[in-house]
Amino acid sequence: MIKRILATALALSLALTMLFGCAEGGREEPENPPALETAEQSPKTAENSEAATEPVTEIPEETSETQTEPAPETEPVTETEPAAEMESSETAAPETEAFSETVATSVTAETLQSETFAVSVKDMSGKMYAVNDVNVRLLPDASSERIGHLDRGDEVEITGQAENGWYRIKFRDGEYFVSNSYLSSEKPAETTAAETTVMTTSAATASSSAAASKSEEKEEKTEKTKWIAAWGTAMLTAAAEQTPTNPGLSGNTVRQQVRVSAGGEKLRLVISNEYGRSELKIENIRIAKIPNPKKPAITLDTEKVLTVDGKSSFSVPAGKRVTTDVIDFEFEALSDLAITMKLGSVPDMITCHTASRCSAWVIKGDHVSDNDYGSFQEMTAWYFIAEVDTLAEEDAGVLVCLGDSLTDGASVTTNGFSTYPQELARQFLADPELENISVINMGIGATALYIYGGDIAGSRRANRDVLKVPGIKYCVLLMGVNDIGAAQNDISSDIIKEYKSIIKRCHERDIKVFGCTITPFKGNSYYSDLHEKIRLAVNEFVLSDGSGFDGVIDLSSAVASKDDPAKMDKKYVSVWNDYLHFNDNGYKYVGKTVYGKLKEYLAD
Repeated sequence: MIKRILATALALSLALTMLFGCAEGGREEPENPPALETAEQSPKTAENSEAATEPVTEIPEETSETQTEPAPETEPVTETEPAAEMESSETAAPETEAFSETVATSVTAETLQSETFAVSVKDMSGKMYAVNDVNVRLLPDASSERIGHLDRGDEVEITGQAENGWYRIKFRDGEYFVSNSYLSSEKPAETTAAETTVMTTSAATASSSAAASKSEEKEEKTEKTKWIAAWGTAMLTAAAEQTPTNPGLSGNTVRQQVRVSAGGEKLRLVISNEYGRSELKIENIRIAKIPNPKKPAITLDTEKVLTVDGKSSFSVPAGKRVTTDVIDFEFEALSDLAITMKLGSVPDMITCHTASRCSAWVIKGDHVSDNDYGSFQEMTAWYFIAEVDTLAEEDAGVLVCLGDSLTDGASVTTNGFSTYPQELARQFLADPELENISVINMGIGATALYIYGGDIAGSRRANRDVLKVPGIKYCVLLMGVNDIGAAQNDISSDIIKEYKSIIKRCHERDIKVFGCTITPFKGNSYYSDLHEKIRLAVNEFVLSDGSGFDGVIDLSSAVASKDDPAKMDKKYVSVWNDYLHFNDNGYKYVGKTVYGKLKEYLAD
């Protein structure tokens, strides 16, 4: 109320000044104060604006997903070189503008496309009403230039809708934007003076309550001091079929997507060049939400620049991992994020995860700021990105699924998100007792537990892919079938030895390990009397009281045919009909089975 009185007094004072100025033969036009600039704001076009003289009503600012409450600053933890403890300027929330108003000349869709703030607008028509006082903006973003305002009940003509939901309206002599949260197809009821007084009082009370709520929220967020992996993958080297050639990675843009298992308000990204023999040069890298995993278009108003030591252009040394600076970025569990990189020089040996089971897009040239790719090469691998971390409460934790192609998800539908760890993550999120556990898939197809694979053999890479994962509490181990398939003699005791080694290393770090029995594969070329004998001996150990596992999931019995326990039930067999891998429904069933047993072990 005080602000409105002051605003009215200011307007009256200006009006009197104008009146006396006119009586004296004219006055000097007041200079419009400069708009506040932030890294996320679009540049203002000088030739498209002129000073305004109408009094400005104080309008509540539109909400924006990018304006999040800062979480506590916590020093990043990295496996190699620590990132600088500083925030990128791109993470700063835009400040509220001063009492000023700028009127722009007509702005068309073509003009908007020429702005640095690229926007896609779908034409539409109709009439709507302002449900409250609201600002009119040059662009569909709360930090964009303010053109004017609508009063509660004002009727507007709709001409389009931006991809983030904001409506384009006819306003004065042009077309501008209003937040969709403030427009309705139904006209709000008129209010009496008495009701207005009540509403003003209620608004003040609501504002006070909102401030108290934000204070409580901030206090709650200060408890988020533990880094956990929200997404991660096991790195190896790209073979010829995973290496883009038209175009290649060097000097070009790649947009990749990940589905995170946990949500948060703070984020950092781990970039890996651990197999490269020369440095990896990243010239620009950004992260944003992506609404459709099958298409490369992102949600533009969520995009943030990632930096290392405050720089958006940096190098990742050969044989190393680098962790980006921490940024404010609010995202939900099981949401899809896009990471877009403009690459400089790329090592001949590419560090990647060869089977992401989802789309990645490689575009010739520098298109990190673009959102509409007319031409690209679509791949299904993750290049250089190894982990997305976020801050969580102390009771949160991470469960790593360590395994081979049965964990990685061989044969699943691309962009179907049907691997068993992904189903496990969905089950956890729906369970109030387990929703704070993030699930990370550390499977690599065509790898063995120990018999071959070198550094990426399961038992060896457990040191990296289990023990070094931020927030790790649990591990589910499903591995050994490829060792059996390659065996020339009874290796059951060797498989058991490697199981015990993993259990020992995990227990030394207070990580619980849950063992899975090896699933049947009769009908596959792996099958023989010797190999079946090894499988049964290993499974007998896993199920025994003296195995050392903290719990057991008997997947073998769960997926076996009732008529022949050495063979997988046909309804779970992959589209390849190989009687070794699962189909989409089979992987989901495995995920639910693992969840059912883990609930017994983990729930309070």
